[in-house]
Amino acid sequence: MKDEDPITCTSFIFFKEEFTDAKRDELQAISNSLAALRQLRAEGIETITFQTILCSTTLSVDEIPEPDMGGKENVMGSAGILPVLNKKLIANSLNILFDQMARTGNRRLITAVSEFLMLSVYRMFRLVYSANPKNQQNLFSLPRVLSDRYADAVMQLREADIAALVESGDLDQGAEPLTTQRMSELYPLFATSLLSLVKNAESAVTGSVPGDR
Repeated sequence: MKDEDPITCTSFIFFKEEFTDAKRDELQAISNSLAALRQLRAEGIETITFQTILCSTTLSVDEIPEPDMGGKENVMGSAGILPVLNKKLIANSLNILFDQMARTGNRRLITAVSEFLMLSVYRMFRLVYSANPKNQQNLFSLPRVLSDRYADAVMQLREADIAALVESGDLDQGAEPLTTQRMSELYPLFATSLLSLVKNAESAVTGSVPGDR
């Protein structure tokens, strides 16, 4: 393993309890969560409403569990370590994404990106959920024939909103460039996961283009 690409191999550290990085990861996640809760309450926010064209849900801050509090809900199953690995890559990468958004202080950006990501999860969960014909569709309020296209349409709208915010220059507050080295300094626990995600995502994209196979 020592001679392999560090970006490719680094993800395995998250599954070895003897490595202290896993513990630091947990402590960092707890610290981030507590800081977020303090910030929300400092602003007088005790509940969060998630509202899109698809649904409206209100949760108190305390009702939202931590990502790694699943316990028995995290089942490895016959797929082996792959679901756990991919969940770690995505969750760790989201830590960086949301921190970068928080640094802009732009609530429109945070709302648009959050809705885009939630709709993406909604679409994939509904597809996987529907793979079992015994699952009850009354879990969802939107008819299945409408949900995917409606969600796709809203995702495109949110992506357009985000692109417009980026092009406007309102998000540029003189922040220092985020180089790979600087990212590793700011996010020592999460940077390698994001770099792996970028590499995997671009491999998936180029592998889908006929001329690049």
